[in-house]
Amino acid sequence: MDAEAYDRWYDEHNAIFLTELRLLFSVFKGGKGAELGAGTGRFGSAVGADVLLDLNRDMLSLAKKRTSDLVLGNMCDPPFREGAFDYGLFSFSLGFSGCADLGRLMILPFKRDIYIIDVDRDNTEELYINALEASFGPFRLDLRRLIDVATSLGLHVEGPVNARINVDGHAVTVFAVRLFRPF
Repeated sequence: MDAEAYDRWYDEHNAIFLTELRLLFSVFKGGKGAELGAGTGRFGSAVGADVLLDLNRDMLSLAKKRTSDLVLGNMCDPPFREGAFDYGLFSFSLGFSGCADLGRLMILPFKRDIYIIDVDRDNTEELYINALEASFGPFRLDLRRLIDVATSLGLHVEGPVNARINVDGHAVTVFAVRLFRPF
């Protein structure tokens, strides 16, 4: 998808964006963080992420207006050392990433928390999923599998919290979840 069209969609659907932010903030704890698959940086900048990482140069060029610490890279193999950040944020990116090793992604490089906000495929109209896939490619995120992988790694789960929203006439369920290490 064209970076400017992607960013403009959020301008034109600001009420949806604000609903999604409220959902994310309902589980968010803060700290030094990085958003992986940041796109134009709307969510990461809203929560104060220190670094935005994306594979798309055009997305990152638009993210410059929101923050200056940008990294061109693949979220499936983040170029950060172990424990570099308190938290990692995946906002509407994990489902399209194709990352085969969710376990590795959840462990590195985050000390404490992983926040995920995305579409709950099982509770969203199939026509909307088809439209997403036409723009971004296959949507592979399964919320139940994600939670199973997280708990198998010893992570605790807060949430998911859900919101049902109307996106261009489609009933869409969005979730936010916090995965964290117990201390």
